[in-house]
Amino acid sequence: MKCILRARIGGVDIPNRKRVETALTSIYGIGQATASSILHETGVENKRTYELDEDELSKIRAEVDKYTIEVKFF
Repeated sequence: MKCILRARIGGVDIPNRKRVETALTSIYGIGQATASSILHETGVENKRTYELDEDELSKIRAEVDKYTIEVKFF
């Protein structure tokens, strides 16, 4: 199994050591309820981000793309 070194979703590098539901809240515009909904819709288990495989990451990216989020450029 290949570990994800850095997951980039919605233009944001999400934390690797946190559970996916919590890590998704680091994306501006996604709160706890939305993150939970994303996991439910994709059928992805709430595990550590580095434990995700590419297929699960792709499902999450596709679901996040359905939401309107803001990307901050510095």
